Amino acid sequence: MRLAASLSERPCSWVSVRQEPKLTASSTVATSGASLCSRADFPLYAATGTTASAIVYFEVEPGKRLGLHTDSAQDMMLVLQGEAEAEVDGARARLGQGGLALVPAMVPHDVHNVGDEVLKVIGFFAGAALVHHFYEPLIPRVEVAVFTHAWAGKGVLAGAPLAVAASA
Repeated sequence: MRLAASLSERPCSWVSVRQEPKLTASSTVATSGASLCSRADFPLYAATGTTASAIVYFEVEPGKRLGLHTDSAQDMMLVLQGEAEAEVDGARARLGQGGLALVPAMVPHDVHNVGDEVLKVIGFFAGAALVHHFYEPLIPRVEVAVFTHAWAGKGVLAGAPLAVAASA
């Protein structure tokens, strides 16, 4: 899988965005900390022309997790490779390759890599314009991070109190 291979080569860092959305690893939103380390790309969402859905592809390093957050639209996650523990509203379930997790809109959830290899997941959202609210520090010295994927493009709102940190 070309998309997966290109993201795997990227280091964990907090944000890197290219202007033009493509069905490649055009952007990376990654977290790094004691238990967080992931890479993600939204190849399809409102700004790329979708009207009612979006797709995220993400990878989580072994022993790490995505980070507790909510999404503004329902999300169905499919494990492509690895072993995951999906946490949805406090309930946990183990998922292997081909496993699915349904996450209702605005319900806190996280994905843990409980295997020995990079966890690769694709998520399908029931909405084209999205807001993702992370509840733990993803950016140095920032307590809250809100990422948007909307018609105007990608954006990051960060802080406590909330302030605009970056947009693309």
